[in-house]
Amino acid sequence: MNVHTLRRTLERHSRWTQKQSDGARADLSLADLQGLNLSKVDLRGAKLTGIRLAGARLTGARLHGADLFGADLTDTNLEDADLSESDLRGVRFEGARFRGAILRRADMRPGKLLSGLDDGSLAAAAAEPSSKVSIRGAIMAHANLTGARLAGASIVESDLTGASLTGADLRRSNLSNSNLQN
Repeated sequence: MNVHTLRRTLERHSRWTQKQSDGARADLSLADLQGLNLSKVDLRGAKLTGIRLAGARLTGARLHGADLFGADLTDTNLEDADLSESDLRGVRFEGARFRGAILRRADMRPGKLLSGLDDGSLAAAAAEPSSKVSIRGAIMAHANLTGARLAGASIVESDLTGASLTGADLRRSNLSNSNLQN
C-alpha cells in the first residue's frame, strides 16, 4: 500500500469516527505496513484483519475496538496504545512491546486466519500467536485470554483483574507485581 492511499484511508476513517457523512471505516485487511511509524494513529473500530505491522511503531495509537484478527505484530511497539475491546485472536506477538497499553476486554484467544486456495480449499494463512511478548504496566482487566499461548511471556506490573485465563499456557511466564484478582 502506498503512502498516499494510506493517508486517504486514514483521513476517511477519521471522518467516520466523527460520524461525518463522507467518512468510511478503514479496511486495511491484509495490508503490509511493516516498519511504518504510525504513532498516535486513530484506527478505532478499523478492520485490520491479517495486517502486517511487524516492526511498526504504534505508540499511543488508538485501536479501541479494532479487528486485528490474525495480525502480525512481531517486534511492534504498542507502548501506551489503547487496544480496549479489540479482537486480537491469533495475533503474532513475538517481541511486541505493550508498556502502559490498555487491553481492557481485549480478546487474545488463539485463532487462525484462513485463506482460500485455487482448488476451493482453505489453508491457514497466519500462525497461532506466540508468547515472546513483553507487557509492562498494562491494563488488561476483563481481557479474554482463554487458551492463549503465553508461555515465557513477561506480563509485569499489569492489571489482569477479572481476566479470563482458562486454559492459558503461562509456563515460565513472569507475572511479577501483576494483579490477578478474580
